[in-house]
Amino acid sequence: MDNIYQDYIDARQSDVKERYRYYSMVRLATETQVSKIEGIEKRKLGAYVVDHIVPISIGFLAGIPISKMASLENLQLITHSDNNKKKDKIIPEGESLLIKWGILQQTK
Repeated sequence: MDNIYQDYIDARQSDVKERYRYYSMVRLATETQVSKIEGIEKRKLGAYVVDHIVPISIGFLAGIPISKMASLENLQLITHSDNNKKKDKIIPEGESLLIKWGILQQTK
């Protein structure tokens, strides 16, 4: 029984490390993309934040490449309040991106 429990703990720790690595890489790539936009400075966004239309958590679970997750087509400026409401939900624009990227199939 101890081996099964230890295997479970090891698998969970590995998953957490992979998830953290993915999140970190997406965030770094996103900062790089945002820095290319003329006139946007992270410190001066005020009430707005850069949001991932397809949430990073969904990207991790679906195995979406970091380059797609950090692409400008997956980023939007929204208020802190709207970002807190959205959390990890997939909004219609996110669903469209997932279809475009071949992650979801379009339903009729």
